[in-house]
Amino acid sequence: MMQFIKKNYILLSLLGINILLKTIYLSTQPICHDEPFTIYHAQFDFSTIIHYLKNYNNPPLFELVLHFWIKVFGISPFAVRVLPMVFSSLSVIYIYKIGMLLYNQRIALVSSLLFTFSTFQIYYAHDCRVYSSFLLLTLLSFFFFFKLIKDYSLTTVALLCYILTNVLLIYAHYFGFIVWFLQIGIILCWHLKSKQIFKTALISFTISLLLYAPQLILVISHFLDSAKNGTWLKSPNGLESIYNMFWSFCNAPVITVLVMALLFTAIIKYIIARKKIELNVYTKYILIWFMIPFVAMFLVSYKVPMFLDRYLIFITPAFYIIIALGINFLFESKKIYYTLSIVIILLFAITTTINPFKKRLIDNTVHFITENKTPRTLVLVCPFDYITTFAYSYNQSYFKNITQDSEYAPLDSQLKSDHIYFVNDIDFNADSILHQFDTILYLDAGADFAMPNNNIKQVLNTHFKELNNHYSDNFFKIYTFKK
Repeated sequence: MMQFIKKNYILLSLLGINILLKTIYLSTQPICHDEPFTIYHAQFDFSTIIHYLKNYNNPPLFELVLHFWIKVFGISPFAVRVLPMVFSSLSVIYIYKIGMLLYNQRIALVSSLLFTFSTFQIYYAHDCRVYSSFLLLTLLSFFFFFKLIKDYSLTTVALLCYILTNVLLIYAHYFGFIVWFLQIGIILCWHLKSKQIFKTALISFTISLLLYAPQLILVISHFLDSAKNGTWLKSPNGLESIYNMFWSFCNAPVITVLVMALLFTAIIKYIIARKKIELNVYTKYILIWFMIPFVAMFLVSYKVPMFLDRYLIFITPAFYIIIALGINFLFESKKIYYTLSIVIILLFAITTTINPFKKRLIDNTVHFITENKTPRTLVLVCPFDYITTFAYSYNQSYFKNITQDSEYAPLDSQLKSDHIYFVNDIDFNADSILHQFDTILYLDAGADFAMPNNNIKQVLNTHFKELNNHYSDNFFKIYTFKK
């Protein structure tokens, strides 16, 4: 054991720091955003999870893993967030391993520490959703891929792990196919003449595709639907969107400007001296890993919006490696390299937020409703999709009471028994329930964004008197109406 610790003390230290930073405030922020949706559906049976989630935007892998996790540990905020925290913390091991495999300990350590002190990574380590597992699977896939490229072969065990990782990757997130395309493109451009590499890659991707075959029709259907109807996102706002994306990866504006200036200078130096400098082939692969998805998703987003930080989490390891490579490329002196690297790492560490704000104070919102609700009060919530978010904070016995043959009916029924109705619009004349109550609390949970044509507030203002007893945070708004 002591020999193992001595041999792997850097990796173990990085892992320990990640676990510590990402666990301290793990359950401080309320379960919100899409976390309740994920936890709620993970409670169903294995086949039912697959059945329901085929109607939504993500494959079911994370919910299937979470299904077994919550059977053992329950659905408390700490319990459900330990899983993504572990995935995120383990990711640092493979950032370090990739740095060591392709370069040296300097590159491996700097990129690993930048990852460790990234607020963006801590945020998704605290998010009970697929993104941290998607990140880890991407790293595993590239680790085995780079090992294949460097060694010209994989052991049987490594090949099986590579195949399994690639299958899980696309069962975790549809953008896992981008990782496939990047690796296939690298082989076709640089390693087509290497029969062993080509044969191994062909076997891996063929088996992986066959194992994913049952989901292919569904993937194509989702893609065509998004291309036709668009997504919930807005198109990018030119260079501002690019800057904001870099900002999300770099913690703070000052670091963003410094990193962008560093990388821009490195590009200029390469352009000037490209006849004298041969770019390391592995550096080309890392640049492809980051640049092609970043640029392609930015451009495609003008037609089908998808340029969102969490969708790009799988390219962030390449970003941290590129920063380390940029410093190394600009300054041949080890002294200058270490000095600048320490400065940037310290800036990341100083600006790290280890308790990232979720911006959804659902606990306070539910508390306001329960405090102001009487037997003669009707609560309306829009949109309907917020039913799981509300229920998790309102009454977890309701949240856990599911039936396999109905997605939301039991939950909806129990909340209605407490006079809490989830709606997307209302008709005063048709909804006789409105006449039965003296007071109405209307919770607007991003209603105008999710349901832009809802008429709820207009109808309530027409038939009831709006009081000044309002509640508002930066997302939820509660309006009080009287007869």
